[in-house]
Amino acid sequence: MTIALDRDELRRFYDAYRTAYLNEKYYARRQTKFSRLNDTYEAALAIGASGTIGSWQIWNTAGLGGKMWAAFGGVVALLVVLKPFFRLAHKAERSSKLYIGYKDLHFDLESVVEDIERNDFVITPEMQVLLSTAKKRYKTLALEDEVEPVAKLLEEAQQKVNAEIAPFSKWCPAPPCAEVSSPPGAEITRRGEVVPQEVSHETHQ
Repeated sequence: MTIALDRDELRRFYDAYRTAYLNEKYYARRQTKFSRLNDTYEAALAIGASGTIGSWQIWNTAGLGGKMWAAFGGVVALLVVLKPFFRLAHKAERSSKLYIGYKDLHFDLESVVEDIERNDFVITPEMQVLLSTAKKRYKTLALEDEVEPVAKLLEEAQQKVNAEIAPFSKWCPAPPCAEVSSPPGAEITRRGEVVPQEVSHETHQ
């Protein structure tokens, strides 16, 4: 048994597949950045609180060493006060969760894309179940997306997606699919929508 092809739905699914890959790449960069910042932040706090390092002879002089340690101690005290506002650990954890979530979703959607292609773009009930499940997972992840994403990182991720994954019109070039292919020069947005290339793709869920 097969299910009649909803061409618009198929295109939306394929755009969501590409968008999942875009988000995977975006949050990989964000997770790396926040993890490094958090590690550096925690290291500075640990050094500032270390009695062993503070007892080194170089800091116990009236010269430059003593002034440097005193200045560093002031910076550390400020960092301790500001730590709750930066929330670097939380941002690193959230980015990691989204990266893993979108990576897992992208992997599953890629498998469905390959199955649909092998089945001559006819959707079976089993595929329909997978598509429905993937849609729910995508919505859940999208609720956690950054409200104001970094435009430059999105652009770089978009370029990689365009280079690695064919647009809908090339993936499904048969006449039935060509009718719903993306407009020339179209790009996908963070919502999985298709927009003209000249329109900014800073849209974010």
